Amino acid sequence: MPCFNKLDAVIQIRSLHAAALAHQAAIFERPLEPRRSGKARGTSIIELIACRQQLHGQKVRVSGYMVLHIEHVAIYLSEQDAKHYIMKNAIGIEVPDLAWKERGQYHEKYVLVEGTFDAGFSSGELFIYSGRIRDVVRLETRFVPSELQG
Repeated sequence: MPCFNKLDAVIQIRSLHAAALAHQAAIFERPLEPRRSGKARGTSIIELIACRQQLHGQKVRVSGYMVLHIEHVAIYLSEQDAKHYIMKNAIGIEVPDLAWKERGQYHEKYVLVEGTFDAGFSSGELFIYSGRIRDVVRLETRFVPSELQG
């Protein structure tokens, strides 16, 4: 029966961890692929926050938890981030007028938004959020199974 070698196990775990970190670094350091005009890039709020400069001006499609108040319109990474006003984990949204008319359909719900990402670099604006999505062409609610709802 082979004896468990603790040192070999630690070395193996460390090498796996190093390989995972190298892979993660390669993902984040690779340049973002240019997109064809008219095609929205499917992305996450995390990627928008982490790659603001590269994604500025690009058409994006992102999901998140929407808050639709008069002076507080944003999609958050999660419902908990919205409830605790963690605004750096949110992207501001310039919603179309129709969204205000149908506010109950989007407010405090998970949504999919498609529009142009604005990191605020070109206009010099300082956002309370980590950027904004303007020129929204798509806004729809996302299905969340009842067992996952708060």
